[in-house]
Amino acid sequence: GLLARLNGTKHLVGGNNDPDATRSAAGWASVADYRELEVDGRLLVLCHYPFRSWRGMGKGAVNLHGHSH
Repeated sequence: GLLARLNGTKHLVGGNNDPDATRSAAGWASVADYRELEVDGRLLVLCHYPFRSWRGMGKGAVNLHGHSH
């Protein structure tokens, strides 16, 4: 499948449009509705929905989200 052809470690941060088949697909390192990762010393706060404030926002942390209107 598609996940197997992608490089890197794949983490699914679920959203309101992800069916159960997507969430249960083989190849995810983790599946969650909220996740924090540190990449190259920077905290990434991941959620489907954007936040007004998040942990570390004044100290370089970044909120990455997928839902916006």
